[in-house]
Amino acid sequence: MQIEENVDFKKVVVNKPWGYEYMLYENDSVSLWALHINPDQSTSLHCHSRKTTGLVTLSGRIQVNFLENNQILEPMQKVMIRETLFHSEKCISEKPAVIIELETPVDKDDLIRLSDSYGRENKRYEGEEKYSPRSSEHIILSEDRINTFFDHEFEFVDVKTIEDLFYLNDDDICLLLEGSFNNKVNNRELCVVKSGDCFYGRVYKKIFSTIHSCHSVKALIIRRAKE
Repeated sequence: MQIEENVDFKKVVVNKPWGYEYMLYENDSVSLWALHINPDQSTSLHCHSRKTTGLVTLSGRIQVNFLENNQILEPMQKVMIRETLFHSEKCISEKPAVIIELETPVDKDDLIRLSDSYGRENKRYEGEEKYSPRSSEHIILSEDRINTFFDHEFEFVDVKTIEDLFYLNDDDICLLLEGSFNNKVNNRELCVVKSGDCFYGRVYKKIFSTIHSCHSVKALIIRRAKE
């Protein structure tokens, strides 16, 4: 079933055979979702024609499978997946895993399923029959305060200068929601980091010397909550 154009994903939970997912945040550039994957269950092996995807594990352990290899993600570890790269996420912990998914551009119908344990090969994204009403436990992230979600803090930052992210701890993860960081060579402006990218604080410090300017940057910082 084709996704209805008038669906407001901020009001629903999408039920999946492996668990469920729901939107945490969205703007014109990116969409941010929480995926709850049950033990020993897996998403389909799929790719996106145009979308890039960033995955961040908050709890549990995830095995990200590709066509010929895989990568294990522990809490506060991340991976970036380019467009057209087939991948799936499997929970390999005893308890459900929770991962954050950052997608750009925003398009849930950009989905090509190659194989699936639940018979969804070549089928589109779930339709309205799989939607259920949201409850208070399914949060929407607020830009006006520091949010706490699964023992992690989520802080929105409007970046005015390239030095504004230099306070990040090495293991903090930054999700770029809007704008870009740029380099200028021979009067040509080149993008170094753009909306839809996610990176560690330590990586930003390593590439800082290549960044000369930033434009309309909004970032979301994820860090472990203070005990």
